[in-house]
Amino acid sequence: MNRFLTITIGLFLITACSSDEEKDTEVSYKSLEVEESHLAVHEDATEHYRWPAIKTHGDEMLEEVERLLSYEMIVGESMDSTRAMFNECHCGLMGTDYLVNYNENGLFDIAFELIYNYNEREIIHESYCIWIEKGTYLLHRELLDTAVCEPLVSICNEQLQKNIATALGGLSEEEDMALSYLYEGHEFTSDNLRPFSLNEKGVNFIYSFMFPRSARILQPDGTIFISFDDLKPFLNPEGPLGHLAATPA
Repeated sequence: MNRFLTITIGLFLITACSSDEEKDTEVSYKSLEVEESHLAVHEDATEHYRWPAIKTHGDEMLEEVERLLSYEMIVGESMDSTRAMFNECHCGLMGTDYLVNYNENGLFDIAFELIYNYNEREIIHESYCIWIEKGTYLLHRELLDTAVCEPLVSICNEQLQKNIATALGGLSEEEDMALSYLYEGHEFTSDNLRPFSLNEKGVNFIYSFMFPRSARILQPDGTIFISFDDLKPFLNPEGPLGHLAATPA
């Protein structure tokens, strides 16, 4: 998420970059057409949030994708609720950004950054992968053939343990004595094959260490990257990337 812009703004009021869409436009489920939309703090605001606007062309399935990526679905509240919170205490959701990670082969992967401010500032990153032609979030068992994933789990766990060792090696003697227990007992299992996100080179599996807020800066890297070439033996042949399994590495 290191390519996100820094945005610290308040509340949404207006939407730009929208366009009329015609139902007779030819629709493809291979990728999504996405425009950047801006949701302003108030009528005379000069700063904006960024939010993806999905072009649906009146297609029912693309309208469902649009719903899955709506502000209400991602944030978990309506814009009116966000606006009311801001007007009451100038707190709550103070900014957003997004990054499209993958948009081909019938899949759309997007990462959102949500900036909150209550007693202190907090930034939350959420990733979503959508199977466009189905209008659903992609499940790990649709991406992967879970019956043959034991070697993949071992590969991921080996990388996770290396990340833990790297983090432990960076601790001071005092930190090691006080916090080493936080690094114990972590193991990548089949349950950790979700959540995941796609990019043009492969898949990131996201392991959550769940360190307390006070120690989060010392948390190991929980991102486990597997290239598409290395992932081929484990892809679900009936899934959206099943065709990649048949291509040579």
